[in-house]
Amino acid sequence: MPLIRVSSDEPPSRETMERAFEQAEASLRLEGMTPTEVFFRVKGRVLAGEITFDQAAEEINAHHERIEAGRRLLELGGTAPDIEDVRRRR
Repeated sequence: MPLIRVSSDEPPSRETMERAFEQAEASLRLEGMTPTEVFFRVKGRVLAGEITFDQAAEEINAHHERIEAGRRLLELGGTAPDIEDVRRRR
């Protein structure tokens, strides 16, 4: 499920997109997390009209899935080359 979802048959307005990102950022901060560089980079691409909200959510989710995979590798005794391979795929 995407992190950011706007329900409409028409593309959301810039104001709607900005509000959605503000809410997403506030939600992260309320949960004690800090938005990542990836979040801000993807946000900029959405606001510039380069990608859609759904594409942004896919990119953010994929980024965090790769991070989690790296953590699991470490927990299972993965080696540095294994971790570097995960990092290169980001």
